[in-house]
Amino acid sequence: MEYKANKSLSLFVKAFQNRLHLTPNEYINEKLATGSKFADIRYLFNIVAAQISQQNNCRFFDFDYFYNHRWSNRKPTPPNKRKVYRPENAGKKWSAEDDKILIHMYNSGATKKEMCDRFKRTENGLAARLVRLGVISERDVFRNNK
Repeated sequence: MEYKANKSLSLFVKAFQNRLHLTPNEYINEKLATGSKFADIRYLFNIVAAQISQQNNCRFFDFDYFYNHRWSNRKPTPPNKRKVYRPENAGKKWSAEDDKILIHMYNSGATKKEMCDRFKRTENGLAARLVRLGVISERDVFRNNK
């Protein structure tokens, strides 16, 4: 692999090789081949790379630079992203009418699910709004009830 395009990169790679007897890409590919967890490899690489750059007074290049860079032997794979559920009205402004209805529903004993379904907001969103309106003192009062 050719690293000569960038002087600071070549200094870092040389220092990395002196320390671990592998180039950064060889190190990453070797660890990936052993079945180590991706997050663990990334974490350890960045710790070692930070120490190497500090001790050798050269620029720091992190795991992502080598893993996603064109020199890598592996194609980058996007991290597993958990699909996060966000209700339709999450983050939107509350109307004065919605505030009145929320207070009435809360005081009349409606369940959290009924209120979440009615306003299309999360339980935490409703709890935060009730605190802001002064109906309850803290979010946990709403979360722990009903």
